[in-house]
Amino acid sequence: MLVLSFKNFRSFLFVFFISLMFMPFTISAATETKTPIQKSDSELTSDEVLETLAYNSYTKHILPRYKALFLNSQKLKSSMIQFCTDQSAVQFELVKKNFTNTVISFAAIEHIHFGPIVKNYRLEKLAYWPDHKGRGLRAVRRLLKAKDRQALSPQKFSEKSIAVQGLTALEFVLFGNGNTQDFKNLFTADEQGRFRCDYGIRLTANIQQLSAEVYNGWKEQNATIKELLNPSATNEHYRNRKEVILEFYQSVTVEMKKIHDLKIQPLFGRKGKTTKPKRAAFWRSGLSLRVIKTNIEAMDHFVRKSGFKLLLDKSPVDLQFHVRKMFQKIYASFDGFEKKSFLIFNVLADENAKSQLKDIAKTVSHLNVGFARYFALAADLPLGFNASDGD
Repeated sequence: MLVLSFKNFRSFLFVFFISLMFMPFTISAATETKTPIQKSDSELTSDEVLETLAYNSYTKHILPRYKALFLNSQKLKSSMIQFCTDQSAVQFELVKKNFTNTVISFAAIEHIHFGPIVKNYRLEKLAYWPDHKGRGLRAVRRLLKAKDRQALSPQKFSEKSIAVQGLTALEFVLFGNGNTQDFKNLFTADEQGRFRCDYGIRLTANIQQLSAEVYNGWKEQNATIKELLNPSATNEHYRNRKEVILEFYQSVTVEMKKIHDLKIQPLFGRKGKTTKPKRAAFWRSGLSLRVIKTNIEAMDHFVRKSGFKLLLDKSPVDLQFHVRKMFQKIYASFDGFEKKSFLIFNVLADENAKSQLKDIAKTVSHLNVGFARYFALAADLPLGFNASDGD
């Protein structure tokens, strides 16, 4: 007969009640969308081209990817609750698998910076990065050290720093300083280890809740969707279809700049003399390069599936050809990494691999410049504005 100590029983109750409070979120039925325009590409007017792009972006790219994020976050939460019950190596492997799938599904839609994701700082709550000067990590460490279970209640937790609420905080909880195998040293049998598990449950529940809110926000066709599909003089955000196209255009160009300036360039340190692998996002879980590759693949998919091609074909140069060529060049470099090692530490320690990573950054930069110049001309967008703020 199993006898539980008071502390073990208290921890068990916490897991039990958390699992009750965060039963799987229901997903609302979608509001009917506008019917896509039934014309050949050559028959579309300029306004119809832009409407098609907005419609396709929503139905073929944005909505399916937020759904994938929600479904993976749901599996992550369930596996974390189960792990905290038995803490077996097999169950931890399942948590790692679901964590990876959730991070990658987030990276696949990370470039969308409008709509439900920006409300209430949901994007930053899902993944607080970059963590300048390690302030976010210090907040996570303080929470773990305090072992304050009241802080894990839904209301108290939502009032905490955004840095302690999402995937980057969960990565530290699961992997500590980067040893993905030594979970027993993190999830010990004492109060510290039990609190770490309880915090992990709270994090996965919060990640699922945020993912559900964003997915429901898009699926319900809230004001954002209606504004995107129906720009007008009375529309609060989009007065015409050019402003809609500008929103989607920035989703590509701002993300490309972020990949070059924040995700790759800082890894080489000042003047490229000392590498800095720990500046990479998700280095503890070994997902840094997979995240970058997924970010790039997501923009490629966005361009191909949304209808950007209709505007790329109007470019004064064969932009469609050049865009495809540069994406393929980037993929070839990533394939080279995968044959050796896809870990950021190993890539930066190898001169040839490091050179390949620099080439990826350079290609992303060239892709961004070409896309920004010639796509803007084809779409009749204003040249010279700052894509990161829409000026």
